[in-house]
Amino acid sequence: MSNKYSRLLRAIASLAAFMAVASCNFPANFVLINLSEGLMEVTYRFKDSPGVEFSCPDGGVFTSPSVSSADDLDNAEAEWSPLKPDEYVCNPGARTVFVPVGPGLALKIVKHEDPGSEFGALDIKRFPINQLFINGPSGSMELKDGQVLRAFERSDTGLTFHLTYQ
Repeated sequence: MSNKYSRLLRAIASLAAFMAVASCNFPANFVLINLSEGLMEVTYRFKDSPGVEFSCPDGGVFTSPSVSSADDLDNAEAEWSPLKPDEYVCNPGARTVFVPVGPGLALKIVKHEDPGSEFGALDIKRFPINQLFINGPSGSMELKDGQVLRAFERSDTGLTFHLTYQ
């Protein structure tokens, strides 16, 4: 009888641990990938956050844009190189960041709590970017509000959401 009781307790403990981990949200990288033949120009705008002053960059939500090789994104050990202040333009008054991105590069624009498999209204409200404009040799695209978050696709690893420009 104690053997059955012991197995039941272990099963309950394992289930509780699994549920605790499964319910946690992990930070995910939101990345723009340039697969075009030329330079991709990216401008994104952070939402106004009451009580939060925007600065360029501040190490929190407003981190320095970082780049990596587009080929390395599926690698969990992908190395991101933060851009130097002279490699992008940040306008604190407009809450915008402008970054030129070369072909074959990926640009990490924000690290945000994983919104889950489907983007709900609450997730869209919490996502810090509300405008995204991309211009390049294949044309331009402008996304606003909920369109921004919905445009990103979850990668196979689940820790990166990407939007590809071709």
